[in-house]
Amino acid sequence: HSLADQLHSERLQAVKGIEENIKHSLADLKLPDTRLEFRLEKSERLNPFGNSILTLLFSANKGIAPVEIEKAASGGELSRVMLALQQLISEKTKLPTIFFDEIDTGVSGDVAQKIGNLLQQMGSTMQLFAISHLPQVAAKSNFHFKVEKNTSNDTTQTVISPLSESERVEEIARLMSGEVINEAAISNAKALMGI
Repeated sequence: HSLADQLHSERLQAVKGIEENIKHSLADLKLPDTRLEFRLEKSERLNPFGNSILTLLFSANKGIAPVEIEKAASGGELSRVMLALQQLISEKTKLPTIFFDEIDTGVSGDVAQKIGNLLQQMGSTMQLFAISHLPQVAAKSNFHFKVEKNTSNDTTQTVISPLSESERVEEIARLMSGEVINEAAISNAKALMGI
């Protein structure tokens, strides 16, 4: 119990700094008025992680008291909170690889651009895979793979293919404009990719 008590104490000391770090990241991700609070309570029962019980409280709007995150956050807000948490974890723990499966769900426009920038920044110090349908996010990648699912004889197969430079541009253009890819879409894709 004494080790669990010590761990709980250290967690209590770290909470404010973690909240401030995440609040700063969320402001960069267009959630400037977010309140995120880690409520830590001590339990008499031990669990595999000590004796702390954590509740994550969240409010995206000024003047609204934070409540349990699952009751308050939209899909886009949850995506950004998860990304901010993952960014903080990746800075503290030397992770060799991170996979994000549609971490940009529920966002678009300028927020998608900010998420793309953050993922690009994180990817400069580690290997990062991101599955995305947003051109603003996909365009920030150094390498692209196309993932296709094919069904035949009641069996689904997934095929992953690396894309050449021209195929990368074409896929970003497709994300931006749909199936009809014209010169304007190609030009926009190149601009978004910075090439």
